[in-house]
Order: sequence, then structure tokens, then C-alpha cells
Amino acid sequence: MALEIFRRLFGRQPAQPPTLAQDGDDGELQLPEEHRTAGRDGTYKVATVTYPTGYERRGVVVDRSDTGVRVRFYTRGELPGHVTLTVESIAGRRRARVVWQETHEAGLAFERDK
Repeated sequence: MALEIFRRLFGRQPAQPPTLAQDGDDGELQLPEEHRTAGRDGTYKVATVTYPTGYERRGVVVDRSDTGVRVRFYTRGELPGHVTLTVESIAGRRRARVVWQETHEAGLAFERDK
């Protein structure tokens, strides 16, 4: 009953779980293809992303690896192609390339030291 009221009020279907493979497949769960080259560790560290113009945007590093990080931001905004990442708790500062970005998150790949 409550779900029916929810549907009438909001007109939305609940999220559907991933489906099993179709006829002829081995029945395994179909998940998005993974492109990561390094394993990730969950973390929660306050960070600042600095644009080449000097503009600073605060966020939180939620995943990290040897090759990059995933940053969740408090605000919306588009990142430039390259940024500087500063993680306060470890006093680290690294140049990074923006690999992907969504509304409040971005994947950054560390640039090699020159």
C-alpha cells in the first residue's frame, strides 16, 4: 500500500537490481566494465583542489591508490584538465590530470614528477 502511494505521488519506480545474463549466457551478473589499473583503498581525507587560475575547491578524498584518487566535492562545478591536489592530513601536494568527473565527484590521476 505504501509503495503504491509513493508511486502515485512521485511517479517513480524503485531502482531495479542488476539483471542476470540472457539466454545462452552462463547466468553471471552483468556489471559495468572495470577500467582501473590499480587497486583502491577507501579513505576519508579533507583535500583542496587548486585550479591553474588559483581558484581552490574543497572536497574529500574517498578512494585512493598509487596512481590516483576519487574526490567528492561539497559543491557542483567543472574541473579543468589539470589540477593540484593538497591533502591536509598528510601535508601532501600532487599535480593531477582529471580523468572523469560527475556532479559532485571526480577521478584524478597523479602526474609523474618531472
